[in-house]
Amino acid sequence: MSTQSNAVSESPITSQAAAPSLISPGRRFYWSVRREIWEYRWSIYIAPAAVAALMILGLLIAMAHGAGAASFSVTVVHGSVSHKDMNPVFDIAMAAIMGVTVVVAVFYCLTTLHSERQDRSILFWKSLPVSDLTTVLAKAAIPFAVLPAVMMALVVATHVVILLIGSIALVVGGQSAAAAWPNPGLPQMWGMALYHTVAILVLWYAPIYCYLLMVSAWARRAPFLWAVLPPVAVGIVEKIAFGTSHVFLLLRDRLSGESSGAVVSGGGMTVDSMEHIALLQFLASPGLWIGLACAALFLVAAVRLRRSQGAI
Repeated sequence: MSTQSNAVSESPITSQAAAPSLISPGRRFYWSVRREIWEYRWSIYIAPAAVAALMILGLLIAMAHGAGAASFSVTVVHGSVSHKDMNPVFDIAMAAIMGVTVVVAVFYCLTTLHSERQDRSILFWKSLPVSDLTTVLAKAAIPFAVLPAVMMALVVATHVVILLIGSIALVVGGQSAAAAWPNPGLPQMWGMALYHTVAILVLWYAPIYCYLLMVSAWARRAPFLWAVLPPVAVGIVEKIAFGTSHVFLLLRDRLSGESSGAVVSGGGMTVDSMEHIALLQFLASPGLWIGLACAALFLVAAVRLRRSQGAI
């Protein structure tokens, strides 16, 4: 009897001790990403969505004053419909959403590891059975996967709404709404936006995001200044000592993507630029692989810093 009672009394303790091992690493990573999305929901998808809504509101106001009607003029040439007058509206909306997504990614990387030490919530998160590697990788998944996915969904949704508004504008102007459908330029623009997002905003900017995560895990105060001042100071010292500007040129090329080789010379983000894609040239670029190697080193440093750093 005593043996059975001891087995019964010890079974809950044994099950509780074994419970953490039953959670797979993939599931721990998934719920860590979910936690990041919930904690930073205002910046991850509400801020880009607000920019998209402002773009649509501005277009409606312009149409109310008659300034936006010309943007939706459709010209019939030899029996075919030309949508080129509508393309600048789509370009501006896409550029605005992509721009705010990059800004959100930068400030997220700068604050995410620093803020948990500042508000001392790191003491709670470290008490959970989630490793520092899983936590840092989950935070890195936000600029590498979550934000690009949210951005592409907003771009497509905003373009569809703009196209619907354009149809209404055509009807008001006495033209047929069917003239705006289908717009063959939109799939090309979405394809170019997806390529630009993966090539530039994810792969090419990877060392930037990981560097900011490392600084966020290390800095005790003002992570933005600690992220900006060291490369600027090195560039100034180089200019004074040697009269060269290699550091500033490197930063310019990394931020602008000019040396990435993702598009051939003259290519851009317009709807007719799919022919300018140079995928093989981009994959063969030494700057891409050097940057990815640096990104991996920065991530390793961020994991080690989170492991050793405590609350501020």
